[in-house]
Amino acid sequence: VGLRSGRLLLRVGEENVEGILEAHPLGVERCGAASGRVFPGTVMVDQEHFRGDTLMAPWFDYAMAHNRTLCSKASAEKPRKKRPREAPPAADGDVAGEEATEAAAGEAAAGAGTARPRPSSTTGGAFARCVLDVIRRIPRGRVAAYGQVAALAGAPRNARQVGHMLKEGLCAGGAPWHRVLGASGKISLPASGGGDEQRRQLEAEGVVFQEGGAVAKGARWE
Repeated sequence: VGLRSGRLLLRVGEENVEGILEAHPLGVERCGAASGRVFPGTVMVDQEHFRGDTLMAPWFDYAMAHNRTLCSKASAEKPRKKRPREAPPAADGDVAGEEATEAAAGEAAAGAGTARPRPSSTTGGAFARCVLDVIRRIPRGRVAAYGQVAALAGAPRNARQVGHMLKEGLCAGGAPWHRVLGASGKISLPASGGGDEQRRQLEAEGVVFQEGGAVAKGARWE
């Protein structure tokens, strides 16, 4: 969402732009057409054309909340030193790397290492509110990954932060914390640390677990 205009930016693919512009002559234009700096395959939609839409309005709210966290960070703090590059993920690829991160977030040992700086998009309570709102929207009988929740809340690289928030009681008010799992669809918590209870609640909602411990594909929230 544009910070100043409040317009929704949609990447639709260059092959689809002309058809969209023809079908929507008012309120939709190429991104950057006014300035001459055109972004290929991207259109801008005026607020009055999507704010009342039940599917598009929540995405607008997520994006605006994320924008506000970035603005507050830029005005309140000095630039931070660049972090050293992290080691590449395990041999199984992104899923394995994210699983290790999420497991550490769900059950971190006290005093293990020094805390890294919090990313700008998670500064303050705005990100926590977005995370809580996303978790509340996960339907009964469906599950979402930590990284998926972080992305929908505006910070796709902060799966670990979501795990810490859940561990610290973000969902104490009744939000369905048990519907958030690891990227592979498995429960990250140890059995005695909430894992058994999480599985019990999911099975009570009709979620089916496969032999390896992951939920069936039909249980994923898309």
